[in-house]
Amino acid sequence: MSPNLETVTVRQLRLLSEGEVANVIGVRPKTLQKWRAAGEGPPHIKVGKRLIKYRPGDVAIWMQEHSSQPDSSSPFRDAA
Repeated sequence: MSPNLETVTVRQLRLLSEGEVANVIGVRPKTLQKWRAAGEGPPHIKVGKRLIKYRPGDVAIWMQEHSSQPDSSSPFRDAA
């Protein structure tokens, strides 16, 4: 049985909480708060006046862009 449009849409629209994102990234929620204040960190959505949510795809892209893979221009790339 294939999922109906409503089921697919709900799954695609599932937003992550600040705590969930902090856990996935490996930082404390306070770090995400500081990053938001500085205009850094993964893109977020403000729901209402205070609720912050994150799209899973945005978090995944941000994590790829900020992975700890060595930069080819790093002076330490051959030090390992």
